[in-house]
Amino acid sequence: MLILKNIQAILDNRILSNAAIAIENGIIIDIVENQKISDGIDCHNSYCIPGLIDTHSDAIENDIFPRAGVAMDIDFALRAVEAKFTSAGITTVCHGITFEDSTIRNRTIQLAETLVDKIVNRRSNISLPLEHRILFRLDVRSSDGLKSIISRLHLGKNINEPTLISLENHAPGNGPFVNLAKFRNHVHTMTGLTGSNLDKMVEKEIQKSISLLPQIEIC
Repeated sequence: MLILKNIQAILDNRILSNAAIAIENGIIIDIVENQKISDGIDCHNSYCIPGLIDTHSDAIENDIFPRAGVAMDIDFALRAVEAKFTSAGITTVCHGITFEDSTIRNRTIQLAETLVDKIVNRRSNISLPLEHRILFRLDVRSSDGLKSIISRLHLGKNINEPTLISLENHAPGNGPFVNLAKFRNHVHTMTGLTGSNLDKMVEKEIQKSISLLPQIEIC
Protein backbone atom coordinates (compact mmCIF):
# COMPACT_ATOMS: atom_id res chain seq x y z
CA MET A 1 0.00 0.00 0.00
CA LEU A 2 1.20 3.51 -0.90
CA ILE A 3 0.55 6.41 1.49
CA LEU A 4 0.86 10.05 0.46
CA LYS A 5 0.89 12.45 3.41
CA ASN A 6 1.04 16.19 4.05
CA ILE A 7 -1.29 16.86 1.11
CA GLN A 8 -3.99 19.41 0.28
CA ALA A 9 -6.66 17.04 -1.04
CA ILE A 10 -9.24 18.68 -3.29
CA LEU A 11 -12.61 16.91 -3.02
CA ASP A 12 -15.87 17.67 -4.80
CA ASN A 13 -17.09 20.00 -2.06
CA ARG A 14 -14.09 21.02 0.05
CA ILE A 15 -10.31 20.97 0.46
CA LEU A 16 -8.74 18.79 3.13
CA SER A 17 -5.63 20.30 4.68
CA ASN A 18 -2.85 18.12 6.06
CA ALA A 19 -4.46 15.09 4.45
CA ALA A 20 -3.15 11.60 3.84
CA ILE A 21 -4.20 9.38 0.96
CA ALA A 22 -3.94 5.60 0.98
CA ILE A 23 -3.61 3.89 -2.39
CA GLU A 24 -3.74 0.17 -3.05
CA ASN A 25 -3.46 -1.51 -6.45
CA GLY A 26 -3.73 1.89 -8.10
CA ILE A 27 -7.01 2.75 -6.32
CA ILE A 28 -7.58 5.33 -3.57
CA ILE A 29 -8.98 3.39 -0.62
CA ASP A 30 -8.96 6.07 2.08
CA ILE A 31 -8.45 9.80 2.67
CA VAL A 32 -7.97 11.17 6.19
CA GLU A 33 -7.30 14.63 7.60
CA ASN A 34 -5.18 15.91 10.50
CA GLN A 35 -3.88 12.52 11.57
CA LYS A 36 -0.30 11.68 12.48
CA ILE A 37 1.11 9.39 9.82
CA SER A 38 4.58 8.05 10.48
CA ASP A 39 5.03 6.20 7.20
CA GLY A 40 4.44 7.35 3.65
CA ILE A 41 5.73 9.89 1.18
CA ASP A 42 5.83 13.51 2.34
CA CYS A 43 4.24 15.64 -0.38
CA HIS A 44 5.19 18.93 1.29
CA ASN A 45 1.70 20.45 1.25
CA SER A 46 1.21 19.86 -2.48
CA TYR A 47 -2.27 19.84 -3.96
CA CYS A 48 -3.86 16.57 -5.05
CA ILE A 49 -6.75 16.97 -7.48
CA PRO A 50 -9.12 14.51 -9.16
CA GLY A 51 -8.18 13.57 -12.71
CA LEU A 52 -9.25 16.25 -15.20
CA ILE A 53 -11.47 15.51 -18.22
CA ASP A 54 -10.91 17.02 -21.67
CA THR A 55 -14.38 16.90 -23.21
CA HIS A 56 -13.38 17.82 -26.77
CA SER A 57 -9.80 17.29 -27.88
CA ASP A 58 -8.17 17.63 -31.30
CA ALA A 59 -4.81 16.51 -29.92
CA ILE A 60 -4.71 13.14 -31.69
CA GLU A 61 -5.29 14.78 -35.08
CA ASN A 62 -2.54 17.32 -34.40
CA ASP A 63 -0.12 14.60 -33.25
CA ILE A 64 -0.72 12.50 -36.35
CA PHE A 65 -0.15 15.53 -38.60
CA PRO A 66 2.28 17.79 -36.67
CA ARG A 67 3.06 19.82 -39.77
CA ALA A 68 2.33 19.91 -43.50
CA GLY A 69 3.49 16.81 -45.36
CA VAL A 70 4.21 14.80 -42.20
CA ALA A 71 2.06 11.89 -41.02
CA MET A 72 2.98 10.01 -37.84
CA ASP A 73 2.03 6.44 -36.95
CA ILE A 74 -1.37 6.44 -35.19
CA ASP A 75 -0.27 4.17 -32.33
CA PHE A 76 2.75 6.39 -31.73
CA ALA A 77 0.51 9.48 -31.74
CA LEU A 78 -1.82 7.89 -29.18
CA ARG A 79 1.10 7.17 -26.85
CA ALA A 80 2.31 10.76 -27.27
CA VAL A 81 -1.17 12.04 -26.34
CA GLU A 82 -1.22 9.83 -23.24
CA ALA A 83 2.15 11.16 -22.07
CA LYS A 84 1.23 14.82 -22.59
CA PHE A 85 -2.23 14.63 -21.06
CA THR A 86 -1.33 12.65 -17.96
CA SER A 87 1.61 14.98 -17.27
CA ALA A 88 -0.97 17.80 -17.14
CA GLY A 89 -3.30 15.95 -14.75
CA ILE A 90 -5.79 14.89 -17.44
CA THR A 91 -6.94 11.29 -17.00
CA THR A 92 -9.90 11.17 -19.42
CA VAL A 93 -9.97 12.52 -22.96
CA CYS A 94 -12.82 12.64 -25.46
CA HIS A 95 -11.14 12.45 -28.85
CA GLY A 96 -12.94 14.59 -31.42
CA ILE A 97 -12.98 12.35 -34.51
CA THR A 98 -14.33 14.14 -37.58
CA PHE A 99 -16.08 12.03 -40.21
CA GLU A 100 -15.58 13.98 -43.42
CA ASP A 101 -13.44 14.08 -46.54
CA SER A 102 -11.78 17.47 -46.43
CA THR A 103 -9.48 19.02 -49.01
CA ILE A 104 -8.45 21.64 -46.46
CA ARG A 105 -7.62 19.49 -43.44
CA ASN A 106 -5.93 16.09 -43.34
CA ARG A 107 -9.30 14.44 -42.78
CA THR A 108 -10.90 11.47 -44.48
CA ILE A 109 -13.74 9.22 -43.45
CA GLN A 110 -11.39 6.26 -43.81
CA LEU A 111 -8.94 7.85 -41.36
CA ALA A 112 -11.80 8.53 -38.92
CA GLU A 113 -12.85 4.89 -39.07
CA THR A 114 -9.27 3.75 -38.48
CA LEU A 115 -8.90 6.11 -35.53
CA VAL A 116 -12.06 4.80 -33.89
CA ASP A 117 -10.86 1.22 -34.31
CA LYS A 118 -7.39 2.05 -32.95
CA ILE A 119 -8.78 3.92 -29.93
CA VAL A 120 -11.25 1.13 -29.12
CA ASN A 121 -8.44 -1.41 -29.31
CA ARG A 122 -6.10 0.69 -27.16
CA ARG A 123 -8.59 1.43 -24.40
CA SER A 124 -9.11 -2.30 -23.88
CA ASN A 125 -5.80 -2.11 -21.98
CA ILE A 126 -7.05 -1.21 -18.49
CA SER A 127 -3.53 -0.45 -17.25
CA LEU A 128 -3.25 2.69 -19.41
CA PRO A 129 -2.94 5.98 -17.49
CA LEU A 130 -5.44 7.75 -19.76
CA GLU A 131 -9.07 6.81 -20.38
CA HIS A 132 -9.90 7.19 -24.07
CA ARG A 133 -13.41 8.14 -25.18
CA ILE A 134 -14.71 9.05 -28.60
CA LEU A 135 -16.58 12.20 -29.59
CA PHE A 136 -18.10 11.56 -33.01
CA ARG A 137 -17.93 14.83 -34.98
CA LEU A 138 -20.14 15.18 -38.03
CA ASP A 139 -20.01 18.10 -40.42
CA VAL A 140 -23.54 18.64 -41.75
CA ARG A 141 -22.16 18.62 -45.31
CA SER A 142 -20.89 15.04 -45.03
CA SER A 143 -23.63 12.50 -45.82
CA ASP A 144 -21.07 9.70 -46.19
CA GLY A 145 -19.71 10.67 -42.78
CA LEU A 146 -23.18 10.20 -41.27
CA LYS A 147 -23.43 6.68 -42.68
CA SER A 148 -20.00 5.80 -41.31
CA ILE A 149 -20.76 7.21 -37.86
CA ILE A 150 -23.98 5.20 -37.64
CA SER A 151 -22.03 2.03 -38.41
CA ARG A 152 -19.58 2.72 -35.57
CA LEU A 153 -21.68 4.29 -32.82
CA HIS A 154 -21.73 1.03 -30.86
CA LEU A 155 -17.92 1.18 -30.60
CA GLY A 156 -17.80 4.68 -29.19
CA LYS A 157 -18.63 3.94 -25.57
CA ASN A 158 -18.39 1.49 -22.75
CA ILE A 159 -21.43 0.08 -20.94
CA ASN A 160 -23.44 2.80 -19.14
CA GLU A 161 -21.60 5.60 -20.93
CA PRO A 162 -23.47 8.08 -23.13
CA THR A 163 -22.72 8.23 -26.83
CA LEU A 164 -21.03 11.56 -27.65
CA ILE A 165 -21.94 13.23 -30.96
CA SER A 166 -21.15 16.75 -32.12
CA LEU A 167 -23.12 18.09 -35.10
CA GLU A 168 -21.15 20.92 -36.71
CA ASN A 169 -21.49 23.37 -39.56
CA HIS A 170 -18.07 24.67 -40.56
CA ALA A 171 -19.20 25.84 -43.97
CA PRO A 172 -17.94 29.27 -45.05
CA GLY A 173 -20.30 31.92 -43.73
CA ASN A 174 -21.46 29.75 -40.80
CA GLY A 175 -20.45 28.91 -37.25
CA PRO A 176 -16.82 29.83 -36.55
CA PHE A 177 -16.49 31.06 -40.15
CA VAL A 178 -19.43 33.45 -40.35
CA ASN A 179 -16.74 35.98 -41.29
CA LEU A 180 -15.48 34.90 -44.73
CA ALA A 181 -12.16 36.63 -44.15
CA LYS A 182 -11.62 34.34 -41.18
CA PHE A 183 -12.47 31.33 -43.36
CA ARG A 184 -9.99 32.50 -45.98
CA ASN A 185 -7.27 32.83 -43.36
CA HIS A 186 -8.15 29.33 -42.07
CA VAL A 187 -7.75 27.84 -45.57
CA HIS A 188 -4.41 29.61 -45.96
CA THR A 189 -3.17 28.30 -42.60
CA MET A 190 -4.24 24.73 -43.36
CA THR A 191 -3.04 24.53 -46.97
CA GLY A 192 -0.35 27.19 -47.37
CA LEU A 193 -2.12 28.46 -50.50
CA THR A 194 -1.83 32.13 -51.42
CA GLY A 195 -3.07 34.53 -54.09
CA SER A 196 -5.27 33.17 -56.88
CA ASN A 197 -4.81 29.56 -55.74
CA LEU A 198 -6.20 30.49 -52.34
CA ASP A 199 -9.09 32.37 -53.96
CA LYS A 200 -9.96 29.30 -56.06
CA MET A 201 -9.95 27.00 -53.04
CA VAL A 202 -12.17 29.36 -51.01
CA GLU A 203 -14.61 29.72 -53.90
CA LYS A 204 -14.67 25.93 -54.34
CA GLU A 205 -15.64 25.47 -50.68
CA ILE A 206 -18.33 28.14 -50.95
CA GLN A 207 -19.86 26.46 -54.00
CA LYS A 208 -19.67 23.09 -52.28
CA SER A 209 -21.65 24.48 -49.35
CA ILE A 210 -24.25 26.02 -51.66
CA SER A 211 -24.75 22.70 -53.46
CA LEU A 212 -25.29 20.95 -50.14
CA LEU A 213 -27.78 23.43 -48.69
CA PRO A 214 -30.73 20.94 -48.87
CA GLN A 215 -28.74 18.42 -46.83
CA ILE A 216 -27.68 21.08 -44.32
CA GLU A 217 -31.33 22.09 -43.83
CA ILE A 218 -32.29 18.47 -43.17
CA CYS A 219 -29.57 18.17 -40.51
